[in-house]
Amino acid sequence: RIGESGAPAMAKSSMVLRCLLSLTCLLFLRVLAADEVPAAIVTAIVTTVRQPPAAMWRDWLCYHLFLGFDHVLVFHDDADDADTIELTDAFPRDRVKSWTRGDTLSELWRRGLVWEKVGPFARSEVMARQMLNVEVATMHLRRMYLADGGNASQTTPPESVAAPALWLLHIDADELFFSKRFSGSAVWRHFAALTAQEFRQAVYLNVEAVAEGILPGNVSAFVNMTLFKRNIITFNSPELRRAHLEWGRD
Repeated sequence: RIGESGAPAMAKSSMVLRCLLSLTCLLFLRVLAADEVPAAIVTAIVTTVRQPPAAMWRDWLCYHLFLGFDHVLVFHDDADDADTIELTDAFPRDRVKSWTRGDTLSELWRRGLVWEKVGPFARSEVMARQMLNVEVATMHLRRMYLADGGNASQTTPPESVAAPALWLLHIDADELFFSKRFSGSAVWRHFAALTAQEFRQAVYLNVEAVAEGILPGNVSAFVNMTLFKRNIITFNSPELRRAHLEWGRD
């Protein structure tokens, strides 16, 4: 996870960029086809973004598509952020789908079960909007793959329907999903293993990168970070946990 620190204004993507992105993603798709990903596993990411640096956002999308996620579901939290929306739309629509904050998305929020609890906070709290966006993404995937047609109140499809295992990962635009156990387009193997062990939910610890200097706006922090802060949960010693918290406050 990369700490937020005044992202520079994004440069407008050009037609050349669109072509390069399309060609790159076509290569990703060919890799995935060769890997024979089973239809029984569907992997997706949902994220809520607001004016991410262009280089980081491009790398973020490319990286997770390369890992083999079937879908990246993007919610633009700033309707006026035309540059990020344009960059997102340059990716293949069957892999990257986006929604923009506004009346249409608000109506989708109200159709879910989460609205009753967090709806009153949606205007002021980004975490409330993230929760609502996750539910919209979940309903979208259910409409695509399950027999309930996106009905949030129905938690399992009929037994007669061979439904795939849907895995939806929520991460931010300054976070990458990474493990030494998979590389290339093999991320589905990780979720297939969880499915085989009858996991219904998995929680991942985030490891935050520590900025060692100021990077130019056209340089992605993802390829320049080498120093990372261990997650506090990994410390067994109370003294180390306290030191970790104190260091983070400085």
